[in-house]
Amino acid sequence: MSLTPRLPRRLSIDDKRWAQRASTLQFHELEHVRATAQQWRTGLGGLTALLSVSSVVAAPNLADQLAGGHRLLVGALAFAGLLVLLYGTSEAMRGAFGLPEAATAMTGERLRAWESAQARAVASSLRKARAACLGGILLLIAAAVAGFVAAPTSAGQLVELDSSAGIYCGRLRDGKAGTVKVVGRDGSVHIVALTAVTAIRPTSAC
Repeated sequence: MSLTPRLPRRLSIDDKRWAQRASTLQFHELEHVRATAQQWRTGLGGLTALLSVSSVVAAPNLADQLAGGHRLLVGALAFAGLLVLLYGTSEAMRGAFGLPEAATAMTGERLRAWESAQARAVASSLRKARAACLGGILLLIAAAVAGFVAAPTSAGQLVELDSSAGIYCGRLRDGKAGTVKVVGRDGSVHIVALTAVTAIRPTSAC
């Protein structure tokens, strides 16, 4: 049985155009990944700044509603979330702008190898930035949920209580029969007999 040689498939005009485009893209690979990193840097920087300002504004009011242990937990989660977002922003900046390197005489082959290595480094930085963005947001959500869960258990009217034993400022809580409980901002608990109370005044801050 004779074998007929298989002729190569003729390339269509579209095939040729795609091949030309693929050949051209290799010369702009680093430029494209750096542009993507720049967009991530801008977005992460804005998100980090917005969440930082929101945390600073909300922190004092939330801290007043939380006892010492809960306050530390929520604060640690929020701080960790902002740190992770800052790390993501720094990785995006590293991808967008790169790091300074020693001057090297370039040849065509060296330039090709350098751009290929830089493109891989930028892609790695972008993966880290995306992971940090997700991790930071999850940590901040965890902080918000923890604060929401803990706040009702420690909420109460903020008062300044005068007694024969001293002056106490904090959240007014139900005490045992014949006593009043005041929980300070630092989590300290003061139980005062009603007979020793001389005045209770609502206050906005301790």
